[in-house]
Amino acid sequence: MSTLTLCVESWENLRKPETETLAIPEPELTVRQLITLRVLHRTATLSEEEQRKAAEQSLDAFGRNLYLVVVDGRRVESLDEQLSLREDTQVRFWRLAPLAGGCR
Repeated sequence: MSTLTLCVESWENLRKPETETLAIPEPELTVRQLITLRVLHRTATLSEEEQRKAAEQSLDAFGRNLYLVVVDGRRVESLDEQLSLREDTQVRFWRLAPLAGGCR
């Protein structure tokens, strides 16, 4: 089993990025599978139903551009995009927060 270190960044609360290690079953997977693995890892203490719901919500949030997934400095835009991950691959999840007052 390979391991991949994910750098999770949240600009919403302006904190230092969190880093976590995620075990992946194989180096070839889709963005959908990567997001789902990450959610299952982060929600391991929840029931299967709660984990399934959390994964669905995360996939929906990606589709609504509420966060970005950046792999080796390149933004991925499709849940079905195939990724080839290596030990030195950098994956970042960037949560987007609306600006106060919105856009005019």
